[in-house]
Amino acid sequence: IWSALSRTHAISLRLTHWRKMNKSWRRAIRLGKYASSSLIGTAVDMLVLWLCSDFWLHDYVGEYIISPCISFEAAVITNYLVAHFFVWRDRVSASPFVSVLPRFLRYNVSCIFAFTVRLGISLLFQHWFQWDVVLCNLVAMLFSGLLNFTLQDCLIFRKPST
Repeated sequence: IWSALSRTHAISLRLTHWRKMNKSWRRAIRLGKYASSSLIGTAVDMLVLWLCSDFWLHDYVGEYIISPCISFEAAVITNYLVAHFFVWRDRVSASPFVSVLPRFLRYNVSCIFAFTVRLGISLLFQHWFQWDVVLCNLVAMLFSGLLNFTLQDCLIFRKPST
């Protein structure tokens, strides 16, 4: 009897361990997808920022405040579409009207919060090191990206409760 119980317990422990490993593996894959999709958003953000700051808005407010806001929103739209249809597709509803617009509004609010953090960090780096706006923005994106992933995982695209 003890032998059968210990085998059952061992199998149960292995299954529990496998489920935990599988969950960690899925999270790592999702983080990889998020990082790769963020590269697309970063490219859009940096391109729009460069175009705005070098060819359109030349004063300090235009270059360091307005240009990042415009480039940010262009990247938000791009990132949301990639996130919705690629990164978090297993957590969204099949009906686009039920899922896309309300979630986009929440996504945009969370991104605005992360952007506020990013803008603050960017302005601090510009003040401390006198770096170009594009470099300050890139460094600040590293910090705000981690914050944004956490917000998306826990709030925007959270796993539906069963």
